[in-house]
Amino acid sequence: LKNYHRYNLEIYKNMMMFKNGYYTFYAPVATAMLKNDIKDDASLKEVEKLSLDIGLIYSIQDDYMDCFV
Repeated sequence: LKNYHRYNLEIYKNMMMFKNGYYTFYAPVATAMLKNDIKDDASLKEVEKLSLDIGLIYSIQDDYMDCFV
């Protein structure tokens, strides 16, 4: 039995946050920042937000191409 009614944008965003946002985009940038002594919480939080947004956009494009291209 498929539960498509349980699948929505919030669930998709949460899946993509962990699928692409953190390890593909945030982790490499945060690692480079920490290696270069950029350790303030405000900068890391801003980069985290931007990375998760980029990860979501990447995921949407990739999933669209998987379905329709």
